[in-house]
Amino acid sequence: MTGPSKAIAGLQRFGYTERQAAFLQIVALHGGYFLRRQYEFFIGNEKGGSSQRFMEVLVQKGHATVLTFCDNTVVCHLAARAFYRVVGNEHSRNRRFHQPFTVKSKLMALDFILSRKDVQFIATERERVALFRETLRVPISALPAKSYQSKGGGTRTVRYFVDRNPVFISAAAEGAVPVVGFAYIDAGSDTTAGFRTYLAQYRRLFKALDNFLIVYVSSHSRLVPAASKDFRKALRSEAASSSGPQPETVRLLAHFEARLCHERRDYAGFDTAKLQRLSRELKELSGPRYDALFTLYRTEGTASVLRELGESAAIQAPEKGSFEGCVLGYSYAFLGDEWAA
Repeated sequence: MTGPSKAIAGLQRFGYTERQAAFLQIVALHGGYFLRRQYEFFIGNEKGGSSQRFMEVLVQKGHATVLTFCDNTVVCHLAARAFYRVVGNEHSRNRRFHQPFTVKSKLMALDFILSRKDVQFIATERERVALFRETLRVPISALPAKSYQSKGGGTRTVRYFVDRNPVFISAAAEGAVPVVGFAYIDAGSDTTAGFRTYLAQYRRLFKALDNFLIVYVSSHSRLVPAASKDFRKALRSEAASSSGPQPETVRLLAHFEARLCHERRDYAGFDTAKLQRLSRELKELSGPRYDALFTLYRTEGTASVLRELGESAAIQAPEKGSFEGCVLGYSYAFLGDEWAA
């Protein structure tokens, strides 16, 4: 599925077979939780004592804990740091204990991933950023991001794809760009509000891609038509949006123009207010990212900055995206009535 073969070899050194190690790698990278039936599906529906012994060994070795829900359904949680270190994601949040609703979302994501053996899933933040930046040449500013302030308040850390919904690529014909797929996991919402938020968060990334697929994954079909309507509406809204860059980009370009004049000591057209604004922005819009964009502006002009930011001065063509509804054929009622919808 995903990840290097050396990770599977590393897990085998813990005493697991190659097939067991391959399954555990998928679980560790995609949620950290699994059910016995999911392991049996992966190995070919071989039901019986072997799957039970497999889970018991995981617990005995200290690599997993088990949680028992309604109807005595057991969920296995991979939690050992050493285990995640082998798969290259030692500090993964998948090691943490999660509430039932989140566990349901993770189990649904794993069911979806196991059902799609013909695609390659991109699991970690590092791999996803590399795919879009290095392979598909998408500007970093187009990736869905969230900024976190340090406890001391001194630094900010930007993280990408924090929602952890599955991302995958489908095989493409020789010479063609692969189609990128995005799976949104609906773990039991009453409305599609969460999906609309997801579409908004990924808007710039979708805009930067030549083609993409969105799969709305649910345990029931009730909201699939509404989700499809939300998707089409989002495409129409983007296609009908006004031309020109975003307001923050307009401000940045104006600052670069003033900054370039400042470097040249050309203050014609500057009044007191403009000088004061430039002084403030030289502090606010500082750092490696802004310096790199300013260098690009100074050497190659506005168009190159807009391309780097994933924008254009002209009206954008509608996205070439497509929508698919995926209803999983499993019940998650064992997590309790509150989480079973």
